[in-house]
Amino acid sequence: MATRMSKAGAVAGCLLVLVVALTTAVGCSSDATTTTAATDSVQTSTTDGSSPPTTGSLMTEWDKLLRNNAKIQHQFAIYLSEIDAANDDPLLGLYYGIQARTNALTCRKALAEEALETADAAMLEVYYALNRGRSLAQGSVADMLSDAYAVVETLGAPSNDPQNAAAILERFLETSEPIVDQVTATISSAATTTPPSAGP
Repeated sequence: MATRMSKAGAVAGCLLVLVVALTTAVGCSSDATTTTAATDSVQTSTTDGSSPPTTGSLMTEWDKLLRNNAKIQHQFAIYLSEIDAANDDPLLGLYYGIQARTNALTCRKALAEEALETADAAMLEVYYALNRGRSLAQGSVADMLSDAYAVVETLGAPSNDPQNAAAILERFLETSEPIVDQVTATISSAATTTPPSAGP
């Protein structure tokens, strides 16, 4: 039992590192932009009275979607760690599904920025996550992952046809939306069923 729990903890720890790295990457990009834009806006406001832009206005739609999905992935990784999920727990199939969405959003964002090498690397991670997820998931989650995989099965490297890849990824994100709902429901259910801690 101890081995099982230690393995689960190690897996969850690795998953957390990945999520934090993805979230930090989005945050760093936004922070750097915010600093430059804020300086410019202060200089502009002294001449035309315009208001400085907010952080939200400096983030692209793909930045926001990526941040939100990565946040949910992070929360789910914490949940899996807290329940000491085993390496073959079907819930890990759901985790890999939400991870595939995070990578797909990274890929779509990269295409929007014409960062084709980043897009290709992210797409490889999409396939990896989907394959891992499909090998672990059961029931309706397995069906969700199969449906999502079917959308991108023949996509390959996005750099071969960026415009077509962008359209396919958007269909993938739409098709895989139920995965987000399932993860959110799982986390919410755990929060409502956890008994309150005993007082001192």
